[in-house]
Amino acid sequence: MTPSILPLQHFRRGMAQLAAVSGSLEPALAGTGIVAKQLESSEFELTPEVLWQITANLRQAFGTAWYLAMPSLWGLEIHGALEGAMRFAPTLAAALEVAERHGHVRWPLARWQVRADHQSVRISSHRSGAIAPEDWQMIGVLIGLNFQTILESAFPDVLNDLSHEYVGSPPLEVKYQTHYFRGSVRWNLQENAALLPVSVLGMPSNLADKSAHDAMLAVLQAQDELTPIGWHVRVANILGDSRDQRLRGEDVANRLGTSLRTLERNLAIEGTSFKALSDTGLRSRFEALVRREDCALAQIAAKLGYSDETALSRATRRWYGETAAVARRRVSAV
Repeated sequence: MTPSILPLQHFRRGMAQLAAVSGSLEPALAGTGIVAKQLESSEFELTPEVLWQITANLRQAFGTAWYLAMPSLWGLEIHGALEGAMRFAPTLAAALEVAERHGHVRWPLARWQVRADHQSVRISSHRSGAIAPEDWQMIGVLIGLNFQTILESAFPDVLNDLSHEYVGSPPLEVKYQTHYFRGSVRWNLQENAALLPVSVLGMPSNLADKSAHDAMLAVLQAQDELTPIGWHVRVANILGDSRDQRLRGEDVANRLGTSLRTLERNLAIEGTSFKALSDTGLRSRFEALVRREDCALAQIAAKLGYSDETALSRATRRWYGETAAVARRRVSAV
């Protein structure tokens, strides 16, 4: 059985809230091949395809900030062992150690990283699977708000010093941001992160409880199945984020802090190559563009980083065995 990519209790709680608000889950489940009653089945598997189709449906129906109206995904109540262990920790530093070691139990699609210097501590989240930029921003915001609510209950004195950073454009108008975010918030940055002064790391928790903290840690350790993030996943995410440019293998290797030779060797071990991943990403972007944009093939070629329509056709012959014009008609008709 394929493991779910989000804890089912959190997903089901969110879907129940959505059903209460909208009256039906059918629009959210359109294109997934499942119906609402299947969600409660012990055989239900929350696969990436299902989750991303649901989020696409919800964006279309309710706008890019739809998830902010669903506090069951990030609200004040303790949803599981991670929130409990962080709130019951003796100090903020201990809570952040829990997040870095076990945050993926609550958010299997992400890993938390805590970095401190002499001025500040940065709590960032990083993808552990291939996730489109718009979905990664959503997950980053949910993680950020979840972290904020933990601070609000256990370390409220640090909230005035909290600041948020997120990838992508703001999903909501600036005037509404203070309703959700404590402290400052900035967008269009390189990663999703929360920042605090390093001086607050020793702050004690209002809810410190050693026995409860140890019990929650035991639950997390039992659930923990941390696996390394594959090189192909990291490459695919960088290529997916760079929609306005066509990256070379050297560019991606530099962003990953390695050489192209080492990158290609690691990808070969995983059964792929940079060229294969680049082609897959370009092919997906081509199909998305021809389905939603009514523009000349030369413009589509430029958006994909090709010099002209002829160069694009060379690529589509490699992908589909046909010219760009023929591929466009076939793909857009599906």
